Amino acid sequence: MNTVSGVAFLLYGLGKGLFALLFKLLFNVRVEGREHFPARGPVVFCANHISWWDPPLLAVVAPRKVRFMAKQELFSNVAFAYLLRGLGAFPIKRGAPDRRAIREALSILEDGQAVGMFPEGTRSKTGDMGQVSAGAAFLALKTKAIIQPAVIISDYRLGGRVVVRMGAPFHLDEGGSRSEQSARGALAITNAIGRLKES
Repeated sequence: MNTVSGVAFLLYGLGKGLFALLFKLLFNVRVEGREHFPARGPVVFCANHISWWDPPLLAVVAPRKVRFMAKQELFSNVAFAYLLRGLGAFPIKRGAPDRRAIREALSILEDGQAVGMFPEGTRSKTGDMGQVSAGAAFLALKTKAIIQPAVIISDYRLGGRVVVRMGAPFHLDEGGSRSEQSARGALAITNAIGRLKES
């Protein structure tokens, strides 16, 4: 292990450990279906988005390292940014295609690692799934990555229950044009997360 990867490994362990302790102190976290998560290979980990707690929560409960896209605003606080980067998160600008973030996500997946995304792109104020963009589908189709769906059920009330339910992973249908593939993929991801919430 070289110096750079050694430091990254230590930062990841520190960040994950601190957030794991924080979640244990603040909430009653229950994880269902963790065994579904692929042990190797490129994965796009997709979940609904209800709180800024979501990225560190999923990073903590995932059985392998996941590099999360997180909105750039979360990196404005130096201490919080340090913890997020320790968990492997990287910033993405919202509102327009962020080529730098897309390139980083593609590189991670092509290296056989996992990328975490919230396909809605923003938090849901009602708890219901909002409109899903084609970004996650595009990345999965481009790299032949598998989709790992999950749903978070909670209001993040202090001491309250936080449930993370992971479903069976699946590959997206590659038939038709690229735009048709992405549209079908976005719908498939939406439906998979919706079914998990109802189960």
